[in-house]
Amino acid sequence: MTAAIRDALEREREQVAVSQAAEVAAIAAQVEISTVTKTLIERIPVYVPADADVRFTLPVGLARLELAWCEAEVSADGAGSAESLRIIDGCA
Repeated sequence: MTAAIRDALEREREQVAVSQAAEVAAIAAQVEISTVTKTLIERIPVYVPADADVRFTLPVGLARLELAWCEAEVSADGAGSAESLRIIDGCA
């Protein structure tokens, strides 16, 4: 093998290692977010009694804004790509 081919193969291996490390870090972050979210959902009933939850009225405008945000139809400043705001597991 020539030196140029060896160098190219080594660079390719390094790039694959970096990509794999980034993917592992991203998956770990997703798992952590999912775990924290599940924990919060489990603990909310402890801190917010059911009767208080029923008594609280959510304004229709706020509910629509939240729904639009979950569907990634609006951005924080009213501009930009909806795709850049895609929320993966944040909305049910």
